Amino acid sequence: MKIFFLITIDTECDKGPGWLLQRPMSFESITQGIPQILTPLFEEFRLKPTYLLSPEVLTDANCVQTLKACSHAELGTHLHGEFIEPEADWEANRTQTPQIAYTPEVERWKLENLTTLFSSAFGYPPTSFRAGRWGMSTATLDILERLGYLVDSSVCPFRTHSFGNGLEVNYWGAPLQPYRPSRRNLLLTGSHRILEAPATLGNPSLLYCPRFLLRRLSDRSMIHKKILGKMGRSAAITWLRPYKSTAAEMIALSEQYIQAFGKYGKPVFLNMMFHSNEIIPQASPYAQTETELNAYLNSMRHLFIHLSSRYDLEGISLSDVARL
Repeated sequence: MKIFFLITIDTECDKGPGWLLQRPMSFESITQGIPQILTPLFEEFRLKPTYLLSPEVLTDANCVQTLKACSHAELGTHLHGEFIEPEADWEANRTQTPQIAYTPEVERWKLENLTTLFSSAFGYPPTSFRAGRWGMSTATLDILERLGYLVDSSVCPFRTHSFGNGLEVNYWGAPLQPYRPSRRNLLLTGSHRILEAPATLGNPSLLYCPRFLLRRLSDRSMIHKKILGKMGRSAAITWLRPYKSTAAEMIALSEQYIQAFGKYGKPVFLNMMFHSNEIIPQASPYAQTETELNAYLNSMRHLFIHLSSRYDLEGISLSDVARL
């Protein structure tokens, strides 16, 4: 069985409790965490991460130098609009404004500036992207297409992301394997030139549910929770994401995807995500001690060992998905 494994990392400045930014702004999780912790781990299992870079990372010379040295990785972009013009707010304490909150003109301008900033830093244009806080708008994919991107990874199945002021993005019913979205509705398959590579989330009782029914649900929906509860089954959604899920939960979710989508010899795509600042203590709301960090890293290691010992595991980047 062929498994294509993606590791997509939202690469941002160091943060802390409540995702508050550290001041002065710090990047230790990138300049030390990536070369000393992540690179050796990924190289051991021949995995190819995609680092999706937020604007503040692209303006830090040490970060750029560190990332240029990541020879077996892809670099893409990640929009937190507080740190890119127009309407930038460099004094913000938290990156909380999703791009769906911007007008189409402001969103386009921010994405253009982000893409130019990346090209200036690395000498080539980015081809992969993820929206900050998963908050893409109905215009996002068309803007990315005009800017030359190949792949987006902003779809987060089985989740509704609410941002206040009535803004929300509901990804219930999205396809669970890479697909080309419809230009009318990103939850439908179509002919868009941008390929969508959704994050891997799921529930064994919902993986086989028709998508047209799932599109009627949201995080607040109760009907599926009541039905599954009466059947004695959990409605909880598991992430392929360390800290959010244990090693056992990530292994179980991977096996559920393999069983659901690996029929007739088809390859299965798994897309793990996390933030770069999760990999050192006290740089995120998650691991606060070395012991907690070791448990976090070991959960990934156990998953990699499980998959590589049982399947033909190949690490690929986001843009590799478009080329396959």
